[in-house]
Amino acid sequence: MYKRFIKKSGIHSLRIAVTPEKTASIFGVIRPILILPQKGILEEDLKFIILHELEHYRHHDLWIKFLLDVLSCFHWWNPCIYLLKRDTNLALELCTDQRVIKNSDKREKLDYAESLLRVSKAFATGTNKTVSQVHYDLSLVEKGSLQIRVQRLLDAKRTKRHTLFNGVQTLFLISLLMFSMFIVFEPASHEIPEEVQSDTFSITPDNAYLIKEKGEYHLYVNDEYLSTIDQTSVEESFSDIPIIKEE
Repeated sequence: MYKRFIKKSGIHSLRIAVTPEKTASIFGVIRPILILPQKGILEEDLKFIILHELEHYRHHDLWIKFLLDVLSCFHWWNPCIYLLKRDTNLALELCTDQRVIKNSDKREKLDYAESLLRVSKAFATGTNKTVSQVHYDLSLVEKGSLQIRVQRLLDAKRTKRHTLFNGVQTLFLISLLMFSMFIVFEPASHEIPEEVQSDTFSITPDNAYLIKEKGEYHLYVNDEYLSTIDQTSVEESFSDIPIIKEE
C-alpha cells in the first residue's frame, strides 16, 4: 500500500521506514526518511498522510523549517523570530493542503478535511482505536491552525482572499526581524548636572594622603582634612593612598 502511493507520486529517492509504532512523520534534511506505521490506521487517512508529507518533501519545506530553526538559535531573544516561525509553519501547511487537493473535486476535498478532523480528534483524545496515538506532522496540535486549514479547504474564495494578506503579513515579520537585528540595547545613561559635578571629586594618590595618628587614619584631599577612617577602610578602599606617620 505504501509503495503504491509513493510510486504514484513520482518520488524515488526518499527513504521509507515502517515501524510497529503508530507514528508517521518525515525527518531529516540531507537524506530525509519517511516514517510510516505498519498497521492501525485507516487506508484513506494514510493516503492523505503520505500525500501531504510528500508535498513537504517535494517543495523543500524541511529546509525552510530547518533554516528558521537555525535562525532562532542565533536570535532566541527576538520575539519576531517565533512569530515568523509560527506564521511560516502555518503558511507551509496551507500551501501543502492546497497542493494535495489541487485536482480534487468537492467530495475529495471534504474527505481530506474530514481526515484532518478525524486524526486530530484521535491525536487529542485517543478515543478512535484505529488511529489512536498516531503522530504525524500535519500541525494538528493547535486548534486555531486546524480550524484555519479546514476553512481554507472548504472555502475557495476565503483561500484566495487571505493569500495576499498572509503574504503581506509574512513579509512584514521578515522586515521587522531584519530591522531588529540592527538594534543594540544598551543601558540608559544620563548626563550629570554641572552643579553636581562641581561638588564631586576623586581621591587619587596624586591629590590625597593619610596621616596615621594613635591607630586612626586622617584623610586629606588637596591638603584639606576630609575624614577619619579605620584600618579596615584603609585596606579595602585606600590601599594605594600614601600614609604619613606622625612622630
